[in-house]
Amino acid sequence: MKKLLLISILISNFNIFSQSKVDGLISINKYSGKIISNYNGEYFWVLHNSKINIINNKGEVMYKNITPKDSYKVNLNINNGIIYDFDKTKFAGKFISLTSKKKLSEAVYTEVIPYDNGTYFAVKKLNKKTTYEYLDKNLNVIHKIDPNLVIKKLKLSSFQSMGYASFSSTKKYREFFGSFNNGFAKYYNPASKKFGIINVNGKKILPETYKKMGDFSEGLAFFKNKDNLYGFLNTKGKIVIPPIYSKQPYSFSSNRAKVLSKDGFFGFIDSKNNLIIDAKYKYATNFYKNHALVKESKMSPLLLIDATGKTIATFSKDYKVNFQEQANTHQTLGLFPEYLTHINASLKQFVDFKKGILLNRFNRYGLVSINGNVILDFKYTSLKDFNNGLMLAIFKDDNKKDKQGLINEQGKMVVEIGLSKF
Repeated sequence: MKKLLLISILISNFNIFSQSKVDGLISINKYSGKIISNYNGEYFWVLHNSKINIINNKGEVMYKNITPKDSYKVNLNINNGIIYDFDKTKFAGKFISLTSKKKLSEAVYTEVIPYDNGTYFAVKKLNKKTTYEYLDKNLNVIHKIDPNLVIKKLKLSSFQSMGYASFSSTKKYREFFGSFNNGFAKYYNPASKKFGIINVNGKKILPETYKKMGDFSEGLAFFKNKDNLYGFLNTKGKIVIPPIYSKQPYSFSSNRAKVLSKDGFFGFIDSKNNLIIDAKYKYATNFYKNHALVKESKMSPLLLIDATGKTIATFSKDYKVNFQEQANTHQTLGLFPEYLTHINASLKQFVDFKKGILLNRFNRYGLVSINGNVILDFKYTSLKDFNNGLMLAIFKDDNKKDKQGLINEQGKMVVEIGLSKF
């Protein structure tokens, strides 16, 4: 009996400390070395023979041989447990469920853009007919866009003429067709070259009026008027914050919107246009659950602040996060509309888990507690998506060999990723 108990304990301990190995590679940005593959706490994806495999956090292959639409820009959104698999023979893709491993649609979607709220914009081609649809999280059609409101001819830049037209078309679609939030979305009329507001029934709440609009968030969306000034509208099309901002503001989150002063500093307003937090930060994230990360300058400490601007945690001035952009290089964000609603990954980690991935001044990654204690030393080439104690990592081991995989917060490899010899 004692022998059986001892064997059971040994097997149990072996399972705790054993690791899986997956054939493939983490997708990285070849210029920065940063990880592109994402991990949502349950699944991550790797490149394998020019295809994509979905792996769970036990190292089991959940789905094989997904074809990315654009081999030069592989980015897979797995947050809804739904993936998009492109069929190059049909030049269209289908949706697949990761849990059931069944296809949820036929290969009829030539373009799919996932939004932050879990919905999608999709271009569908069936029986030689093209439709433009908004889909909910379950892929039900929320609304079909009037084909007359779709820009069919995109101007080709030199970049597109080299074969990358789909890259630009995705950005254009994202700019002109925002997500439905609480039943409302912006719409664009290419004839007037202006934006208005539409509901899910196709009713125009506001006719095309403004040169530019953002997506609705917390019932408000920014607009740009004929004088190139920015304000905010509600879902009825009523101006609730007058157009007084010369620089494009960001979306509301936690009743705070990031605004940029003329001299290049970020501050935050509330929905009544009160400047709650002074414009004094060169770097700032959007708010998430009443918190934001900010830096007054490149050499100042990284701060975690609350919705009043009070400092909750102070980190070393040698630490930084991947801010989307810095204030003094603020440009037109129409080409990158996702920046306006972007939630910084490190901020989300600090708020949800009291620990977050940071960069040091040597551009090495580490894991730090909200109290400033270093949990994982800054020796990693790249760390990404810390979630419930696990994260993706690229680093050199003690023998200076390149390693990559899913690690825990003790730095132990849980799932190793690497190419086989053959």
